[in-house]
Amino acid sequence: MLRVRRFAVTAATLLLVIQVTVLLVSYGSDAASVWGDWLDAIAPFVASLVCWLVSRHAGPYGRRAWRLVSLSAVLGGVGQSLYTYDYDYLHASLGTLWPSDFLVFFWIVPAMMTLFLSVRDPSGELRWLRALDFVQVCTLVLAVELSQIYVPSRWQASGQSMQVRALYAGIFFYGLLALGFVLRSRFSVHRVEKAFFARMSLFLVLYAVVLNVTLKAQSSGHYQQGTWLDFAWTFSYCLLIVLPTTWNVQEENPSGEAPSSTMQLLAMFAPLVIPAATFPLLFGVAQEQLLCAVVLVLISFTAAGGRMFVVQHELMVSSRELQQNLALLKG
Repeated sequence: MLRVRRFAVTAATLLLVIQVTVLLVSYGSDAASVWGDWLDAIAPFVASLVCWLVSRHAGPYGRRAWRLVSLSAVLGGVGQSLYTYDYDYLHASLGTLWPSDFLVFFWIVPAMMTLFLSVRDPSGELRWLRALDFVQVCTLVLAVELSQIYVPSRWQASGQSMQVRALYAGIFFYGLLALGFVLRSRFSVHRVEKAFFARMSLFLVLYAVVLNVTLKAQSSGHYQQGTWLDFAWTFSYCLLIVLPTTWNVQEENPSGEAPSSTMQLLAMFAPLVIPAATFPLLFGVAQEQLLCAVVLVLISFTAAGGRMFVVQHELMVSSRELQQNLALLKG
């Protein structure tokens, strides 16, 4: 673990030093733009490697959580690479729809899945439940993108207004996400969960601020690449590189007490919230993208129903085991 920490600190420091040097030498130039964008594309891949290495030394909860973050970092690096190609080599206009726009929101989905993890989860079980959770989150994020951002006709009609819409969507989406991680770090009962969500909260709050400042600059028409805003992007990714290396939490077996009836009811009916949010989002784009809207709504409701079935089945199995144990005790 010490070797991983040294590698992470060295890589983050090198990326920041190169970024500062580039900005001091050629501030606001095309060269600064290219260098800054490639540094912001390399940093997420380094963060992914560090998160994966940390997961190998972590317990069951930390291993699953940091591997999901590692997957998100890979998608983030792919998105930054596509952005670099579009902006610095194709010189695409900011008022048009880019392929990298698809990953602006979607790259964080695997990391969002950590909100559904618990130290109580058996490491080898509940795979169907987590798979359905992943499908639910994917449909919600895709619904947000299709309804708010990834609408080609709207970009052709008015790219400027769509940039403003993307800004509002970014504030709403990443604001809620950062708030969710902050609340989990504040109200989680287990020390392991608190430690993980506290670390991720730092990154997500900073990332949300940097992203929305960038979207605001782009929507105003005064955006310039190769400025100190590039340093803020690099610093946010370097934070994701360094934070996992501070993971030294010893995981303990959670207490064997059963969850309360309130939590059981929440687990049963919470999945209905996502289809309820997905349907109105897709309703507005049904005329233009009817097939995608119908497919996503069907997938969302199917995944919600499947999750409720799995939860109900687990509750019935637990109830049956408790009745058998009670019968043995009476005997």
